Amino acid sequence: MLLLSDGALSLLDVCSGAAAAWSFRLLKSDYTGYCCEVRRSSDNATQNIGFVNGMIDAVSLLAFVGSGNGFVRTMYDQSGNGNNAQRTTNSKQPRIVSSGALVLGSNGKVALTYDNNAISLQFTEITNIRSVFWCINPYSLTNQIVFLLGDTSSYDFHGNDNSTYFANDGVIMYPAPLYRNGVQIYYTSSNNEDKINSLQILSVFPTTNKKANCITEDRNFGVRSLDGTAVFQELIIYSSDKSANRVDVESNMNAYYNVF
Repeated sequence: MLLLSDGALSLLDVCSGAAAAWSFRLLKSDYTGYCCEVRRSSDNATQNIGFVNGMIDAVSLLAFVGSGNGFVRTMYDQSGNGNNAQRTTNSKQPRIVSSGALVLGSNGKVALTYDNNAISLQFTEITNIRSVFWCINPYSLTNQIVFLLGDTSSYDFHGNDNSTYFANDGVIMYPAPLYRNGVQIYYTSSNNEDKINSLQILSVFPTTNKKANCITEDRNFGVRSLDGTAVFQELIIYSSDKSANRVDVESNMNAYYNVF
């Protein structure tokens, strides 16, 4: 295993083979690309922001944005597959800097926040999703239906009206194992677990291939996504069953994000 400069193992060295991986920390010790592309509100100029000491280069980010707001146009895929998550429409981009200050999760780490329910980042469709790990607050104040992942042609990760993680009928995800902060949520085909309004590490392992091409938005883009208190910090997708690696991955995420 390889170590980052802060002494922590990078997640994609702990569990390799990701189909896509987006984060504000360095996920792979030999990754040499950027973290994200940011647009500033003052003149809509954009700039790529890299990493320093295994974390997003906050100094360069704040210097570029200045006293205004900063929005993420592109999250660069650290898996090596080049599947960047992007939104080119300015009004649909999530915020990373607010009035010259970093957007932070409750853990004090850099995060994205959503100003309304029509914001998301889109990527090339992955059709064989079998493991997903998030660091996210998936709760939405004004729009109770939330898609943890979205797709233009399917609703595999569909939430429900009463703020459950997945649709209560269970047709899509049940009986896929779902874990919140290292503890399994035992939902059934007729009952699901209500979301909680806090930052959490989520893991799910679909028993059949699932599809997605969007981070946190419904298949009709511009209609339903995260909003309100919701924030996003990290997402890793695998096209294979990584349930045997779950504890290692969740422990790695929690060591950095201090969620539970």
